[in-house]
Amino acid sequence: MIKSIKKQSTQLLIGYTISGLGDQFYTFAIPLLMLTRSHSSITMGLLTAMEYLPTALFGIIIGSIFDIFSRKNIMLYSLLMQSILILETVKFFV
Repeated sequence: MIKSIKKQSTQLLIGYTISGLGDQFYTFAIPLLMLTRSHSSITMGLLTAMEYLPTALFGIIIGSIFDIFSRKNIMLYSLLMQSILILETVKFFV
């Protein structure tokens, strides 16, 4: 039983680490892509600000709502939605 929990915890940690690396790449790459496409630092700055705006506005409210639901399901759904949005963004700009 303990080995099973340890294995699941390790898998979750590895998945979360890969997700975090992907998030950091996304946070760096998308504004850089906008800078190379538009050659406007203002556009890049606005895009970067827009990345953090939802967290600043809704973080406390959504945090208390998400406490009701399973953290694993929330993480899976949010990663799925993030992947879809990234793929759509790439298709839009390429």
